[in-house]
Amino acid sequence: MFEIKKICCIGAGYVGGPTCSVIAHMCPEIRVTVVDVNESRINAWNSPTLPIYEVNIKQLFVLMFFVFLLSLLNNLHY
Repeated sequence: MFEIKKICCIGAGYVGGPTCSVIAHMCPEIRVTVVDVNESRINAWNSPTLPIYEVNIKQLFVLMFFVFLLSLLNNLHY
């Protein structure tokens, strides 16, 4: 059996961003990366004002981002 150490989610929209925030929170041993070709969408997630609203998602996202369990990129070459 193998151990999952990294997850890459393609798409930082209404599903990808929140889902990966929860995965990063629930599985701190896994490095979670979200990529999207739309650079403005990535910039929105990296800004103080998140591009979506869900109850408590901002607190969860900020926590996961700042403890380096969640990364957002606009290309797959990292």
